[in-house]
Amino acid sequence: MIKKFVSLLICFITILSISTTFATPTTPEVWNSNKGNPANTGYVDKETSEKVGLKWKYFFTGDMISNIVAFERTIYFIDRNGFLYSVSEKDGSENYKKRIETDREITGIDIDSDNIYVTTTTRMTRRNTTQSVRISAYSRLTGELSWKVDYGDTAFITPPLKVGESVFIGLGKLDLTTMKTKQGSLVSLNPKTGSENFSTNIEEEALAFMNSSLTGTNEVILAQTIKITSEGGGGGRMRMNMSPPKLVAFSALTGKILWQETPTEENMRFGTPSIKGEYLYLTENAGFAMGGGGGPPGGGPPGGGREPTSWILKIELKTGKVVKSMSFKNEMFGSFSPTLANDAIYINSFTGNIYSISYELDKIYWTKRLNRFSQLSELISSKNFLYTAIYDGYLNCISKSTGTVRFQYRVGKNAGTPVIIGDSVIISGEAIYCFSADAEPVLILEPSSLSFGEVLKGNTKQLSFKVIYTGLETINGKVTSLQNWLLVKPKDVTSNMQTFFAEVNTTNLTAGEFEGEILVETNIGEKRVKIYLTVYEPPPLKLNVNLPEGEVFTNKKALSIVGETEPFTDVDICGLKIKSDQRGSFSHNLKLKEGLNEILINVFSIDGRSKELKKIVILDTIPPLLQLNLSKINILTEKKIKIIGKTEPDSSVKVNDELVEVKEDGTFEKDYVVNDEYEIITIIATDKTMNNTEFKAEIYVKTP
Repeated sequence: MIKKFVSLLICFITILSISTTFATPTTPEVWNSNKGNPANTGYVDKETSEKVGLKWKYFFTGDMISNIVAFERTIYFIDRNGFLYSVSEKDGSENYKKRIETDREITGIDIDSDNIYVTTTTRMTRRNTTQSVRISAYSRLTGELSWKVDYGDTAFITPPLKVGESVFIGLGKLDLTTMKTKQGSLVSLNPKTGSENFSTNIEEEALAFMNSSLTGTNEVILAQTIKITSEGGGGGRMRMNMSPPKLVAFSALTGKILWQETPTEENMRFGTPSIKGEYLYLTENAGFAMGGGGGPPGGGPPGGGREPTSWILKIELKTGKVVKSMSFKNEMFGSFSPTLANDAIYINSFTGNIYSISYELDKIYWTKRLNRFSQLSELISSKNFLYTAIYDGYLNCISKSTGTVRFQYRVGKNAGTPVIIGDSVIISGEAIYCFSADAEPVLILEPSSLSFGEVLKGNTKQLSFKVIYTGLETINGKVTSLQNWLLVKPKDVTSNMQTFFAEVNTTNLTAGEFEGEILVETNIGEKRVKIYLTVYEPPPLKLNVNLPEGEVFTNKKALSIVGETEPFTDVDICGLKIKSDQRGSFSHNLKLKEGLNEILINVFSIDGRSKELKKIVILDTIPPLLQLNLSKINILTEKKIKIIGKTEPDSSVKVNDELVEVKEDGTFEKDYVVNDEYEIITIIATDKTMNNTEFKAEIYVKTP
């Protein structure tokens, strides 16, 4: 009985050991790391339906998010503004939204039943040039901080990797003065406290670089390392050199380095490894090789020539030795990792190709060209379909047997890697989209009404709305405005999510409130967008200047114009353009020409109003005419004299400061009595512009 029990125990331990060594696929309810599981397979052991619809859509505040993780039918992600979200897979309802990070870049997140693990780096600015990284743990249920660990003087950190009872991160230190890597470290942390289990250092190398991520099982953790050196270049510039990356295997229990291998001596770039059973699968990218040199061990063409070449390598997990390789000319896998499904290896590329490849790397089952150099995401696999975001933000469902695209749905820019949770496929784009077989397709207008608010008469204003169909079949139809003051474009419905622009023109409208409609007619059904508008006429534009009414007469060759209108208004004074200040004031010294000057002042408000002011300014610098019946020396026989003269009409005349009446024709007379035998009479003529003509007459009286 004891022997039988021991035999069963040994058998159980053996099975357990094998199960921990071999990667298991992601379950439909849990999605941790970028491709769903620590082994990075990207495979869910579940059949999914091609007959799905949009179940819900959730809008977030930031324009980009981290990878999505999930646990117990709840998804979690972080946007670019540092908010952590918890959203229900069932209906898209928000459980919580918490601000957790500010001024830091998110490098990745992972999850378990207790916590969400987040790695960040400092966001480099002109004011902040220090390098530091951090790993934080937040309660999955509440979003509250559980613990955090900061690593100063550290430039690189991998996304976190939760395996078994440990959280792993890879670190890389960089000397910012010499631009050389100083040290790389694999760190194992207690997921409940953040305390360190172990740390394994590699001198002069960095573990976290060029989007590399950790991959692992309960026994082995795989990482990339790279060494950066630098040397002075011409003109005081520094030249950086990077060694070929190295693949390193660590013991997940002790941190001991099990093996280190450089699969090729070419200066290549690796993708993140994916693990299945006793082997790992890895992509390599040689880029444009300029010289000779051999290809990767295990087969493949040499790296010489000018064509880009990439490989998929099959490597023993225990030894790191390459056992097989497959080359792809004129191809670039970049940082994409192989998806290890139940039936084949799948990989997409930067050239827009998707490949289905045998595990022995001896056969390509099919190749599908989706698009060239478009927005891509990692491939995710269920039992029967592949999912990826390509075509500039379209979610694609692809048959694994034929490579045929079964459906597409536009999710917009910044499309992320799809996630399979339960019966749903979830992906980030312009929002978080959830597709499910139990979703009923509907036609949606977002928003269903447009309020233009107050619009100045004579002006136009434009707003947008979206026509969205949550089903898979492509809709078609027309969009029509029902009012002549309302324009809508484009006119045709051609996709399942499309943006339209509505523009109101108030030129022919009176002041008041208006309502309109835009009719959306499709093969699915019709919807109407309600339009609300208020037209107003503003008060007349104010324009006051320091010039009196009527014609202005002056003898000054420069005229100071000081005025007042509305703030920040364009002012045109005789062709000279200026702008009023914050109080609406403006001023300008205008040069005048002799004679009549037509002064034209125009003001133009920012809302399209205008006002014009015309003034006539007469510059007269010539003294007025002054004719007299007197000479400079006059001898009289009596003390009475009649002064007779002529000047310009509208001028004034003074005789010894006494005002004399001037007739319409400019003539004037003045009876003057001389008091003494000798007197000087001063006659002054003054015109409208205050020019003076003065005459002095000496009077001598000699009586008989």
